[in-house]
Amino acid sequence: MTGCEPTLIRKESGAQFSVGDAGDVWFPPFPLNNSYRDQLDVIKSLQMRDDDVILTGFPKSGSHWFYEILNMLLMGKAEYLPRGKAADMIDANSPDQVEGIRSPRVLNTHVRFRYLPREAIEKKTKIVVLLRNPKDVCVSLYNHMKDWLHGGYTGSWQDFFDIYMDTGCSLVHGNWFDTVLDWEQEMAENQHLPIRLASFEEMFKNPVEQILELSKFLELDRSPDLCSQGAERSVASAS
Repeated sequence: MTGCEPTLIRKESGAQFSVGDAGDVWFPPFPLNNSYRDQLDVIKSLQMRDDDVILTGFPKSGSHWFYEILNMLLMGKAEYLPRGKAADMIDANSPDQVEGIRSPRVLNTHVRFRYLPREAIEKKTKIVVLLRNPKDVCVSLYNHMKDWLHGGYTGSWQDFFDIYMDTGCSLVHGNWFDTVLDWEQEMAENQHLPIRLASFEEMFKNPVEQILELSKFLELDRSPDLCSQGAERSVASAS
């Protein structure tokens, strides 16, 4: 049993999909033991460790790829973690599950700045915000939502594109354009916090250089050789 029920969104065109309605945030319709609204409080109340890193951004912006890269940097070796990215997804996990993750942790989420854990702001946790070409995000999100086992998108590509492009509409985690503008504003207003914008396209073009820059941001000083190995090992996640 779960403590929440997804909400079915129906469009005039006939297109429909389900979401986890948390009010200001629409989560994917994953199962939770509490309500989707309560999950926002769960996220904000999470306890942070000094070596935590938060990975965030609009869905389908390369989080799997960057999750692997960040973990390789934190571990100091070009190897995949035995656990998957979902294990460290704070949007869908309970406080006990998050607390059970061994350090160092890359806590990934898709929520915006105002919903991040309070302690992340207080402790100045390092935050990596992903940015990807909105055209590629749209195509990837369309295929992703169509493949959901429960509550997936049903409708045409054109209807999906129209929803995506309408800034008055939302898909999961809102609208790409609003999300990017929101992060731009928050980064400008919180320059005292360690927040780095990471580009999917720049990582694809110059992976070693970009991984070295992430290493510096994390204050790890990893070698170019390790960053090169990490680039080779993580390229399979770039989708």
